[in-house]
Amino acid sequence: MIQRLEKLRSLILEKYPESRLTPIPDVTMDALIKRFPDIPEHLLQSLRIIGAGTIGFPNYAIHLPFEAHYVYGPEATNLDGIVFVGDDCSETHEAYDTKNNWQFGSVGGDGNFEKSNCENFIEFLEDWFGS
Repeated sequence: MIQRLEKLRSLILEKYPESRLTPIPDVTMDALIKRFPDIPEHLLQSLRIIGAGTIGFPNYAIHLPFEAHYVYGPEATNLDGIVFVGDDCSETHEAYDTKNNWQFGSVGGDGNFEKSNCENFIEFLEDWFGS
């Protein structure tokens, strides 16, 4: 998986040299694991190797995982357990449903989670930015 992620990071930086991706340090990763004890290993690895930040100017943003209520507010109870990991700098956020075994999907402008055809965030990034 490490080689796959390193290749993806290289492809992103080659296609979008203005990208600002910062690999996440161990101290931040430890805090993330405390906050989300069952976070999938592939997501942790992608943050360690690809990093977080913007792709392009800005075409896309990769985030440290955070709860959907920070965007939609606490009244969006349909998004309980939804954790955002990226967004297209428009209306769509890539996300995981932590209440359903970290199922990958997205939340669009309508504020509803929809399961993705991609198995996980890495596959999504490969589809968008090359593999």
